[in-house]
Amino acid sequence: MTTHDPLNRIAIFAGPSRSPHLILGAAQGLPPARAGDLSDAADKGFTHIVLADTLFLDAPPNHREIIAVMRRGTTVFGCSSAGALRAIELKNYGMIGHGIIYQLYKARRLLDDAELACVLDESYRAVTPSLLEIRYYLGYALTLGFSRQAVALAFDALSSVYYMKRDYEVVGGIVAEHLCPSGLQLPKSAQDSTFRIKSIDLENCLADIALSMGAHLAPFRRVEINADWLNDGLLLGA
Repeated sequence: MTTHDPLNRIAIFAGPSRSPHLILGAAQGLPPARAGDLSDAADKGFTHIVLADTLFLDAPPNHREIIAVMRRGTTVFGCSSAGALRAIELKNYGMIGHGIIYQLYKARRLLDDAELACVLDESYRAVTPSLLEIRYYLGYALTLGFSRQAVALAFDALSSVYYMKRDYEVVGGIVAEHLCPSGLQLPKSAQDSTFRIKSIDLENCLADIALSMGAHLAPFRRVEINADWLNDGLLLGA
């Protein structure tokens, strides 16, 4: 590990939360974390670990591992998905939560971990949107003037589909059925990067870490969450 760039001390565990457009620079991008991965990163000298995603169907890092890594002096951040949930559970042990998803669960505006579930391909990319990102997308539809009743019906239909079968084609079909019966389409599809809240959280987290380390913000950027889309989406199904 070279030492001239402070970003090379950052290890990032992310799959579906990592945008294909994200440039990491000297930071080390790693797949979603399994048990032992955080300990291995600390052994290799990474002083800052960003936990965004874990492989929850395998054995993810448990609380004991995360606490042990922090007690060794490694700073651990949680954001975006499973990392945000672990940061809430371990905040009293020093894990640092970051991002809108962390804030939503901390404030109990979201309660169900299933809001974040998605299916991954062999490259750990999301091939189904999380329910939270569907909420955000439908909040966007509301600001375009689509009727609240039609949007609510679309959400009910989408939330009733098992998450492993709720791919982007299914989402597009249900949205078209309820919101666009005349054949009109929304300007953006649910697959547009605009609605990838997990990715936005990760990049904002990395930007803040870079600044805290005295590094230039580049290659990271800050991306704002549209509060109206989010708030309207969170009301769906209530």
